[in-house]
Amino acid sequence: MGCGDADNGNYWIPGADSPVGAILTELGVRFASATASVAEGATKSVSYERADLLKDADYVVYCTNNDGSPANNIQKLFALQAFKDLPVTKSLHLVGTSDFLPGSYSDAIGVIDSLEKAPHTWSLVGR
Repeated sequence: MGCGDADNGNYWIPGADSPVGAILTELGVRFASATASVAEGATKSVSYERADLLKDADYVVYCTNNDGSPANNIQKLFALQAFKDLPVTKSLHLVGTSDFLPGSYSDAIGVIDSLEKAPHTWSLVGR
């Protein structure tokens, strides 16, 4: 999963070979079934109401601002009961990173650092 509201009420599902997906793939991450319909090298924009697409995700990685606060209104997705009811949310496996859209080696390291620091910011989903 990715940033929110960049597409007016939608969140992003990155493919395994998208910029952030390629980093995660190198780390051995297996992607949830929602990525199956994402075109090669792309990111799919999905309505917040389709939080159910994340039902088999073990972790959700999302965009943050540099101060760690949620970016691009992703907290609107987090506020939905459908998102709060997901197994990934209940297990508190939400990982924020300000490097979700990596464009350099240091951004890639930033994604890895964010994963290593998880879990954090669980209060975003009412915990």
